[in-house]
Amino acid sequence: MRIIIEKGRKAEGDRVIRLTAYNEKVSLAEILQILDVVFRAEEECYPKPHFQGSCLFMKAILEVYSGIPIEKVLANYGLKKASKTVVVEKLDSSEPKFSVKAIEKLHEVMECERNV
Repeated sequence: MRIIIEKGRKAEGDRVIRLTAYNEKVSLAEILQILDVVFRAEEECYPKPHFQGSCLFMKAILEVYSGIPIEKVLANYGLKKASKTVVVEKLDSSEPKFSVKAIEKLHEVMECERNV
């Protein structure tokens, strides 16, 4: 997997994350590294006290964690769906059953990351 962090356009500390994975698994460690970049960039782009900083992003994560459907969370926060990203769930390897739905790319959701 390749994770590229680039300077964004919103603010000095704004970052954009680009992921390239050729059918590789994403580890929890990699997800946490990406979240760290996003949280730091949100603090730079939307500083407190005038904005919520990374708190708004954390609220969205907590809504997903609480079981609120991703489509509703995206709508609640004014986030658009990515047309290029598709999730294929292959849960039972004995039968070829797939569930496909579009999800938001992380860099399109936040358009932020920190310089590592």
